[in-house]
Amino acid sequence: IKVIGVEPAGANCLQESIKAGKVVTLPTVSTIADGTAVKTPGTKLFPYLQKNLDDIITVPDEDLIVAFLDMVENHKMVVENSGLLTVAAVKQLNVKGKKIVSILSGGNMDVITMSSVVQQGLVQRSRIFTVSVLLPDRPGELVRVASIIAEANGNVIKLEHNQFVSINRKATVELRITIEAFGHEHKEEIVAKLEKAGKIDMLLHLGDVEGGEHYIEAVAGCPVCMVAGNNDFFSFLEKEREITLAGKRIFMTHGHYYCVSLGTEMLRKEGLARGVDIVMFGHTHRPY
Repeated sequence: IKVIGVEPAGANCLQESIKAGKVVTLPTVSTIADGTAVKTPGTKLFPYLQKNLDDIITVPDEDLIVAFLDMVENHKMVVENSGLLTVAAVKQLNVKGKKIVSILSGGNMDVITMSSVVQQGLVQRSRIFTVSVLLPDRPGELVRVASIIAEANGNVIKLEHNQFVSINRKATVELRITIEAFGHEHKEEIVAKLEKAGKIDMLLHLGDVEGGEHYIEAVAGCPVCMVAGNNDFFSFLEKEREITLAGKRIFMTHGHYYCVSLGTEMLRKEGLARGVDIVMFGHTHRPY
């Protein structure tokens, strides 16, 4: 028979004491297992533990969270984090063909802590996750995203609509979606379907980013090409650009420079003079 001690990785005072051959005190401890969050092992018990323990295993908080969720969901037992150390440690042992006894002790956990641990456990198991989607702020876009998630059997439990990604809401808004799933594989399936439906080769922004260019580049998930608008006073963006996409020469500009609110004739002449195939402009203020 082997006797194995278990303690939190963030409060492994017994492990360090046995290594040193004497009782030592840790400078700090950090663990959710508050019942075993001590800097110094008991001086009276230490000689017995030193003599009789075959090994000591340390358990990170992440494993305690998963063990708590497993005990609640599969065994209908509420065990405090310190009492779960022995269960969480089993995953580090070769248990095949062996009889293992894990001692569960203590159920002293307040409801707030319990709720937090369950929430973290669901996140770690991909039962709950959050994705960020950039989309135009127009009717039907939210329904389109929700339909993709529903077709993949995901359940939306929270939505956050961020309209301040860009000064031009019609160009880009951010939708943060918290989703329930069955686990890691199901999460990957949902994310893959969202990426497939919304995959962009390049994002073109035609001005008035109002200092949001770095944020747009960070969250776009694809190459970004932008020009400055008449409201981008402190931007280092170019006012106009010519790019080539799919073999077509494209002239990008902000329509304010060509008085498009009065018509597109001036911009049309500029495009012909440049010899481009397509002219793209912002600052429309009315449909064309």
